[in-house]
Amino acid sequence: MTSQRSEEATDRQDLSLLWPEHTRPTAPSARNWPGNSIRDTGLSELLEFFKFSSGVKPGAVLAEALLDLCTDPQVIEYRQAVLEDVLFHPQFESRLKEVIPQITTLTDYVASRDRRLSPLHEVSWRLGELELYLQCVEGLLEAMGGVSFHSQGFRDLQSHLTGIQQDPLFASLKHELPEMQARFGGLASISIGVNLDAQFKPVEATLLGVHGEAFKGAPLLGRLFGTKPRSGSSSGLGPLHVLPFRQEIINGASFQHYERQDTLLHPLFADLARIIGDVAKPISKALAQYTSLSGKLLSRLEPEFHFYLGAVSIIRKLQNSGLPLCKPQIAPMSERTCQIQQNYNINLALRHIQRTPDENLQKTIITNTVDFGEEGRVFLITGPNRGGKTTYTQAVSLTQALFQAGWYVPGSHARISPVDHIYTHFPMEERPDLETGRFGEEASRLGDIFQKATRYSLILLNESLTSTNLTESLFLAEDVVRGLRLLGARAIFNTHLHELARNASRINQDLAGEARVVSLVAEVQTDSSGEIQPTYQVRPGLPQGVSYARRIAAQHGISFEKIAQTLQDRGEV
Repeated sequence: MTSQRSEEATDRQDLSLLWPEHTRPTAPSARNWPGNSIRDTGLSELLEFFKFSSGVKPGAVLAEALLDLCTDPQVIEYRQAVLEDVLFHPQFESRLKEVIPQITTLTDYVASRDRRLSPLHEVSWRLGELELYLQCVEGLLEAMGGVSFHSQGFRDLQSHLTGIQQDPLFASLKHELPEMQARFGGLASISIGVNLDAQFKPVEATLLGVHGEAFKGAPLLGRLFGTKPRSGSSSGLGPLHVLPFRQEIINGASFQHYERQDTLLHPLFADLARIIGDVAKPISKALAQYTSLSGKLLSRLEPEFHFYLGAVSIIRKLQNSGLPLCKPQIAPMSERTCQIQQNYNINLALRHIQRTPDENLQKTIITNTVDFGEEGRVFLITGPNRGGKTTYTQAVSLTQALFQAGWYVPGSHARISPVDHIYTHFPMEERPDLETGRFGEEASRLGDIFQKATRYSLILLNESLTSTNLTESLFLAEDVVRGLRLLGARAIFNTHLHELARNASRINQDLAGEARVVSLVAEVQTDSSGEIQPTYQVRPGLPQGVSYARRIAAQHGISFEKIAQTLQDRGEV
């Protein structure tokens, strides 16, 4: 009966804070961020911010949550609830952080479990693992004490850990482990008897005793004057001979390892290791009854704890800076919608916080409305360079990724449908090795997107098709936009082709499709000195056109009037 209860208490290796039961994919998912989309969208920078906030290197779990673009509403909702349990209970968050170092050390034990160890080392390793196992289980339960969890994830974990703690095997381990550690920990030194031959050369040796105190070499004056060690003393008559460290030669240079040389190279020490191994056998036998107790589950949960602690850390930084974040509502995937009030680029905000942690960013970071839906799913955005088009585009993609990872998102209100992939087409550096040239490379990448994207994808085009002449660019860009309308996917096309944006209504009229094309503008304003400044507001509207370009040209001294005046002033005309 006890064995069965123990197996039930420990057999929840599928328990996860990221995946509800029976929802974790059995096989790795396809790459949901093709090409350079991770870099183009700024997700690689967000991963670095996460590393800074959580104190750990982004690993497989973070990649699994942020890069896999989970489309299952049940999973997204499950993660949102787990996140809020950490976010809304600061004391639990603080206690969890205190337990994490022990779980990290336990993870190291679990990771080394498959290494070939001697029986002696196996006992030492297992005692250390079980001690940490006890500490982690009780530490987590203490951290969870008094917290009314709303998430299924933490409720399941708490119930599972409680079952482990109440299991008779756990209680037995807690009672017996200190005694086993004391017995094993008492092996600090041994006494060896050595027989000499007629020439006083050592010929035989035997183990005389095992002691709990380490021996020391004899003091120099004592050796000089033949002083004997005191009765019961751990000091020897001669110098203490130490097993040397292992050396390795790399590229002609000698490096010293932290490990001692292999005892097999020293027959005497090898014999002693075997003898001490025999001493440890009773402890090893006693440990055999605890084989069902393992730190594997807690080891696998460790990166998931980091995932939520890092997310909460970033959320608190943004909230403390005065910026809005919200729990997004999950819209059906079939709606292909994304509606966000006061959206902003999370990377831009975190850069400011990194430079000036105490700054209030309410007036510094400009927010925008995002509204993908029946009134528009293909956005044609025009506006000046450095006017906010790319920042807006990256904000949308980062928000989408955070939503599908189960995080809060930048904004005061959000309702979003999951996407299956995020495709990007951003400018690339000129590559002389390309036989087709830059335009051929652009066309190839665009063609690849239409070979793979679905109506549930998010497609981001940034100044695409600018490597050919204006007439050809406009013709080809309009074909691409028509293709996006036909596909029905959500898309953003940042462009300087104002005529393309003006043709949005005509494209909608001429071609049937489920993705209405709309024109948006990255707006500018004239300041008190008459200079034109970007507002970083992106709103529906037609391109500002030639009048805006003329004002910019005049501002920078390249209108015809300014050029003529400059040449006259220089005496060139």
